[in-house]
Amino acid sequence: MIGQLRQSSSSAGGNGVYRYGGGFPDQSFNNTNYWVDVIFEDAVAVPDYSLWSTSSVPTVTSYPDSLLVELGVKVQAARNGEVLGVRFYKGANNTGTHVAHLWDSAGGLLGSASFANETATGWQEVRFTAPVPVVAGQIFVVSYLAPNGGYAVDGNFFGSALVSGPLTALASSASGGNGVYKYGGGFPDQSYNAANYWVDVLFR
Repeated sequence: MIGQLRQSSSSAGGNGVYRYGGGFPDQSFNNTNYWVDVIFEDAVAVPDYSLWSTSSVPTVTSYPDSLLVELGVKVQAARNGEVLGVRFYKGANNTGTHVAHLWDSAGGLLGSASFANETATGWQEVRFTAPVPVVAGQIFVVSYLAPNGGYAVDGNFFGSALVSGPLTALASSASGGNGVYKYGGGFPDQSYNAANYWVDVLFR
């Protein structure tokens, strides 16, 4: 029968099995089926994807700007999936409490979370309480609030698109500007010089 595999009693050393008094059932009689079943789940893990590896390092790790600013990147997924959280590269002068945000392309807030247990420098990561579903082809923005500036930056980075697995960080010319920022916080809808502020997404 399609979808079922059965092992004969003779090849298994006796099947079905039983034991009076409880314990490991190692006795069999007359090839009897006692209608005991198993629930099995495929345990193959779906990998998480990001735009950059943990070994990627910005050219400028802490830009000398001390103003509160929201920094982000526009991303598109090639298939339906879930945004699990946000990553960003932290330089030594990027201090204070950082807050991650996920937005739709119109500025609707889809998720937020505060970073905790940060290291002094390097990649920081936070996950949302629950994954946020996104649809293939949908543009979304991941960003974080840098309360004291000091953010990482590489100018003219998004002159072309960056593709990593099912994720694409869109070219600035094709997306109305990428990467994005907003002084004072809120939905980052401004762009300058196609700069990369080293904000990343965790996608599954």
